[in-house]
Amino acid sequence: MKTIRLWILAVVLGAPELVLAQFGYWSPVNGGNGHYYEAVATSGVNWSTASTMATNKGGYLVTLTSKQENAFVFGLIETNLALWVHRSTGNSWGPWMGAVQPEGSAEPGGGWTWVTGEPFTYTNWNAGEPNNNDGHEARVHYWAQQAAVGDVWNDTNETNSTIRGLVIEYNHHPNSVLIQIALRSPNQVQLSWLSRASVPYTVEWTGQLPASGWNVLTNLTGTGGTNWAFDAISGSRKIYRVLSVP
Repeated sequence: MKTIRLWILAVVLGAPELVLAQFGYWSPVNGGNGHYYEAVATSGVNWSTASTMATNKGGYLVTLTSKQENAFVFGLIETNLALWVHRSTGNSWGPWMGAVQPEGSAEPGGGWTWVTGEPFTYTNWNAGEPNNNDGHEARVHYWAQQAAVGDVWNDTNETNSTIRGLVIEYNHHPNSVLIQIALRSPNQVQLSWLSRASVPYTVEWTGQLPASGWNVLTNLTGTGGTNWAFDAISGSRKIYRVLSVP
């Protein structure tokens, strides 16, 4: 009787520290939390739409709970001027973050919280902020005082659609996949996973670990739904991995 041994390994290639322009990994080796961060530039977006964009991508609007995290995220966004709106006053508006002031909170500084429920103990407000200037400023974004970019915060109205960016935080790599494996026929195995739209995936296999080399099975583009890959059964052990980049 032929014994079929199939092994599977899901791997995501991402980045050590700061990757490919607007995607970053805050490594625990460097004092980070092991989370991933993505800065997204838009033509203009209000807070609610930005928050929905973040959750639809598997993350949430960034929560900045320490000076170190704020510095790391600012390092991700400071060189991309597409994320910033330079105003005639000389100030600039930067990307949205996940800070919320619930209705009925004491103004201007009461009740602030993060969308994740994390303690709102660290803050980096610009001087004089929050100030609830228009009476409805219950959301937060990056702010630059008389500069093109800045790492301080400002409160603003959640309907403000002039802001051109958002920062998404992910607890795990956003392209991570849980792969299902099944026999499609006596001679074929099927790999499947829930993909992200437009993300490139490469499926590879090897016969042993550590591997001296990997063989490419197929290259696929994520559909936003389930992706499938198929392989012929050879009778020997195979270890699979799926590679992706942000």
